[in-house]
Amino acid sequence: MNPRVKTFLILTIITVLLTAGLILALKNLDSAKTPGKPQPPVLTEHKALPDVEITEKLKLLTWYDIDETSPTALLYKAKYWRKEESESVYYNDDDSRDNTCVPPIPNDEYYKELNSKREIFEVTKTHHENRGHKLAQLIMAGDSPDLFPFDEYLYPMGLYHQLFSPTDDLIDLNSPEWEATKPYIDAFKWKGKNYTAITELDNPTVSLLYYRKSVLHEAGLEDPFDLWEKGKWTWDSFMQMCMCFSAPDKKWGIYGYCTGEAAIASTGAGIIVIEDGLLKSNMYDSRIERAMEFLRELAHNGYHIADFGNSPYDNFLDMFKKGDILFWNAGAFLYEETLVIAAENEKWAEDEICIVPFPRDPLTDDYYQRGNHNALMLVNGAKNTNGFKAWTQCAVVAAQDEEMRQRVRAGKMQKHGWTDEQLDVLERIKAFTQVWDFNKGILPYTTTLEKIYFATPTDDLITPVISCGESYAKMREELGYVIEEQISAFNENE
Repeated sequence: MNPRVKTFLILTIITVLLTAGLILALKNLDSAKTPGKPQPPVLTEHKALPDVEITEKLKLLTWYDIDETSPTALLYKAKYWRKEESESVYYNDDDSRDNTCVPPIPNDEYYKELNSKREIFEVTKTHHENRGHKLAQLIMAGDSPDLFPFDEYLYPMGLYHQLFSPTDDLIDLNSPEWEATKPYIDAFKWKGKNYTAITELDNPTVSLLYYRKSVLHEAGLEDPFDLWEKGKWTWDSFMQMCMCFSAPDKKWGIYGYCTGEAAIASTGAGIIVIEDGLLKSNMYDSRIERAMEFLRELAHNGYHIADFGNSPYDNFLDMFKKGDILFWNAGAFLYEETLVIAAENEKWAEDEICIVPFPRDPLTDDYYQRGNHNALMLVNGAKNTNGFKAWTQCAVVAAQDEEMRQRVRAGKMQKHGWTDEQLDVLERIKAFTQVWDFNKGILPYTTTLEKIYFATPTDDLITPVISCGESYAKMREELGYVIEEQISAFNENE
């Protein structure tokens, strides 16, 4: 062949291939931009999902909204509802109903629209303060919901009142998909039975400290994140910061409703735990005593804003914005509901709000955090037990799929304003050893469930220490016998 002709043919072929590739890329780009028609990657078939028939919606009693755009919800829809018309579910080209795609990242309007359809749940909303009483009413009326969110104020008290049923006959917790959460599930095992099928750990609720980078630097203090990286973020370094920053009735080292719980958990111990399926008190454990002395010192030195609910300083957000509070102790909800809005209004730099874990006990080598998890409880008298089983299995599968996790992460950034750096910190803290404490679930077992909020005996034990600097030994002597009597009552009840 003539060399010139050969060269011309080669160039022509290359041009055609490049043109075809460009056209295909433009088509893909156009498809990606089409509103409401995302093309997410496919989640492959999971044999862990049970083959059960579900004909009714799941009845849920809750005090908050339920997201029907979550990965669990989309997997459940694709496997069990088979609603091809739903925009929230996408199938493979082979039309396989055992596969579903990772959900699109919903914006607010998309989220509201899909939740208004209520394809999966029949929701009954109740007030948070009335949740236990409402649940008991529905059960007694023969109108039990199928699901109820795990509630630390109802565990194990809710078992005494027969609000929940064990899951052992429905969920095989020894199968491979439960391996990651099985150790935590075992910590909740009550008298030989499982009631909490924990599908994944959740963001910390009490073990985070928020601070403003500019406030810290103006005070001339070393960044606690750097101390954490060096392994030096302890009660001692935290207390030193509080001492340098605080000023009587003007500036405080820390504010937070749950600082007592965070400090206790940081020792690696819970004040009330479950061992061998029964409650056990750690009130005399040296780790609890150390935590209480740490809290007493915070109060005695005026580093902690004390009088919960009656403080003359009504707006703690204003104090945080003014730089009068160094650390704000709370959970991830504080950022999503409050701080991200403040950052936008104040036009703070993207890295102004920083997060570190609660400092560790200097006598331990590890960081611990108060446990928090996702589990929907099976309600006593529930009729749609197949739906509970299917939903729970979908939840544990979705929680372990990397593609879905990345979509959830992207959704948090879009919907709640988290940055990559902040989410990385949350993931690191969530990986700490979880400490479960059942101190809120031991209200007097004769309680009518009409009021179960912030009234536990251990609150009465801890609050005077951190709010007034009272001696823990004194409070334990006054109230310890009440707690021990309640533990015995729960353990002895059949």
